[in-house]
Amino acid sequence: MNKEFNVYILSPEKIIYEGKACSVVLPAFLGYLEVLKDHAPLMGKLQKGRIKITKSDKTQQLIQLEKEGFFEVVNNSLNLLLS
Repeated sequence: MNKEFNVYILSPEKIIYEGKACSVVLPAFLGYLEVLKDHAPLMGKLQKGRIKITKSDKTQQLIQLEKEGFFEVVNNSLNLLLS
């Protein structure tokens, strides 16, 4: 069973990350939030902090956010837009 969803992390200058993940933990405005496949539609504000991306082979990638921004979860896609 496929548990992956699409993840896009974008800044005005470049694409920071584009790929698939099984889990993403991100620094939402009121605390850390984990996104999994089939998550309910959601929008919110990002704060500075660390994003943890877990892939299907259990490898993890950490990305440090130095800027704030917004996130959107819709149709098995997580979009992070940084300022």
